[in-house]
Amino acid sequence: MKSNSKLVYALIGMIAILLVTSTLGLVNYQEQKELAKANLQKAVVEAERANQVADVNQAEANKQAKIAEERRQETSMAQAEASAARKDAEIKRLQAAIAQRQAEISEEKAKMSEVKAIQQQKIAEAEHEKARIANDAANRSRYIAQGKAMALKSIELHDDAGQEALVALQAYKFNVKYSGNPSDNDIYNGLYAAVVRSNDPLARDLRGHDPGAARALVTHGQEIYSGGSDGRILRWTREGAIWKQDSVAGRRKDYQVNVLDVSPDGNWLVAGGATLALNKSYLELYDLKNPRKAPRKIPGVSMVETLIYSVKENGVYVRDHTGMSIQFTDFNTVREVIKPKERINALVISSDGRKLAGAGAEGGIYLWDIANNYAEKILYKAPAENFTALAFAPDNHRVLAGNAYGQVKIFTEDSNLPQRVLTGHTAHIEQIVFNHAGTLVATTSRDHTGRLWNWYRLADQPVVLNDQTRDNWVWSAAFTPDDKQLLIAVHNSGQKVKQSIRVWPVTAEAMAKALCSYVKRNLSKDEWQNFVGSDLPYERTCEN
Repeated sequence: MKSNSKLVYALIGMIAILLVTSTLGLVNYQEQKELAKANLQKAVVEAERANQVADVNQAEANKQAKIAEERRQETSMAQAEASAARKDAEIKRLQAAIAQRQAEISEEKAKMSEVKAIQQQKIAEAEHEKARIANDAANRSRYIAQGKAMALKSIELHDDAGQEALVALQAYKFNVKYSGNPSDNDIYNGLYAAVVRSNDPLARDLRGHDPGAARALVTHGQEIYSGGSDGRILRWTREGAIWKQDSVAGRRKDYQVNVLDVSPDGNWLVAGGATLALNKSYLELYDLKNPRKAPRKIPGVSMVETLIYSVKENGVYVRDHTGMSIQFTDFNTVREVIKPKERINALVISSDGRKLAGAGAEGGIYLWDIANNYAEKILYKAPAENFTALAFAPDNHRVLAGNAYGQVKIFTEDSNLPQRVLTGHTAHIEQIVFNHAGTLVATTSRDHTGRLWNWYRLADQPVVLNDQTRDNWVWSAAFTPDDKQLLIAVHNSGQKVKQSIRVWPVTAEAMAKALCSYVKRNLSKDEWQNFVGSDLPYERTCEN
């Protein structure tokens, strides 16, 4: 490369000389020669200098090329290192991702194990709770069954009144503590026998009528009125816990009182019944504000079996013994308002005073709309039945009808609901009556018993009221004004007792409270073992 440069420079010099020679033409050859020589030397110097510059440039170029190569190598190495670093980073990222996934899997397994553990714990708790409930149920059944057995046993303990009361009370406590039927018949009658034995006013029968004479009962305000076949009409008022009587009408041989009713304002008492000559029967209207005033007699009626005081019409509906005519009297005149299609054995009015209901001897249950000229609706009809008693439920849409076979059927007006049947009585239902609160319903029957039903728990068995009425014909019934007692008028065929109005406590709770005021001790350990059992822990029957 260096020789080539020199040649180039020489050629350049020669060309320069020829050019100078040709230009000057006539210039002296020597001068020309010297000038050419000088130029040649100059050219050689310039060429040498150019070669030196070229060498320097070449050296610099070589240096720069070396530097560039070194830098390239450095760059290549840096790129290789970067690539290796990227690969290492990728490996580490993958390792981190794998580690993270493994951690997530471990966490999921841990969560699943925790869920499974919780589920197993819940299953264990459920099984434990199921076992506890089963144990509690068995324990509850044991105590309730023991209570019922003790209640039955208590009635046999006639030789020791205190022991009888304690056993009956402990039976009641078991029944309450372990959620037995609050109206359990055995528990009730165990307490009732002990209360009667204690002569507590809560179950003390009322004397006033001749034996077996009471037939009619009605409650108004804080008073009870009774009438009977002895002609008497008595007013009963409470003094403390005792019912005291005074006479509205004394004994009469020529007038039998079958039914009574009181005006809603309490000013008037209406009595109906029969005289010796049925065609000369009459109603009696007593002015309760003027007790000394003789009753007013309203003729035009036969032997009266139903009286209903209607405040809206300010008069009384009357059903006689034939049941073929429903009459109304404003105490001035008597007129027929309904001519039934069959004999009506019972007649009632709704609490709102809008409807009358009648129970037919040929299986009909009738409703009459008082405000609509007694428009008739047949609620039920079954010719094979003979209905003997009737009552409106507190809602005035349901009607309870008792028949001659001891059944009590419940019908719902304007509904396709099937009738409900209450069974237990074995003979003619005499009366159906609700307490004032509308929570209890009493039924009386010619099977010599009464029954007390919980209106809101009709599936429960009723309390059977039969201890002192086995030889008695049960007539009417009425709840006391405070709903704590049920009074039943009976006819005593055996003449064994003087009372003809039986008194029954309504709740077991009231009887238990009364009995604890009489007993002077608790059951001994021996008595507990005999009547309760050694496997049940001892407790005091009456805390005080």
